[in-house]
Amino acid sequence: CKDKRYWSVGSLLKTGDLYNADFCYETIPFKLSPWDHETFVNNPMDFYVVCTDINTGKPVYYKMDQGGRYDTVWLRASASMPIVSRIVKTKYYELLDGGIADSIPIKYFESIGYDRNVVVLTQSNDYVKKKNKLLPIIKKVYKKYPKLIEAVENRHIAYNETTDYIKSKEDIFVIQPKEALNIGSAVRDPEELDRVY
Repeated sequence: CKDKRYWSVGSLLKTGDLYNADFCYETIPFKLSPWDHETFVNNPMDFYVVCTDINTGKPVYYKMDQGGRYDTVWLRASASMPIVSRIVKTKYYELLDGGIADSIPIKYFESIGYDRNVVVLTQSNDYVKKKNKLLPIIKKVYKKYPKLIEAVENRHIAYNETTDYIKSKEDIFVIQPKEALNIGSAVRDPEELDRVY
């Protein structure tokens, strides 16, 4: 969407978030299109988000069970990309995007008893993740968080190991594009987003 309430460089400079966090995580779910709390709470399925603890560089798996404001803090943290998002603070953690520490959390869910898993990938089967090109900037911005930097440095290794693991398992159902989607991580052109969808 081209509406600057969603994201803009101005928002990044003014608030520290490329995407307008107040609009995305307060105005939309609690004013414009309110969460159906009753349906969410009564749904028998569990809903988890994955975040990265920037002090340890480890993943944190949070089970959302209310769909209220505290849950949206975790939802926001799980989507807070380095450099273009503020660190999200909870009572016990400082968090960023879970993809840093665990991009595809299949092994975690297997470890807690899920044995019929569907994995949705945004990359084609032949994709191999490379080292983050923004690592020099990340090292400067997050120099107080060496474990986070280490997680970013090793992310491509962990990602590639996980996709190899998924390929080796016959009991995991995978949904993924047949070829590269060729879209950036911060696109707001509706036609381009529709093409990829």
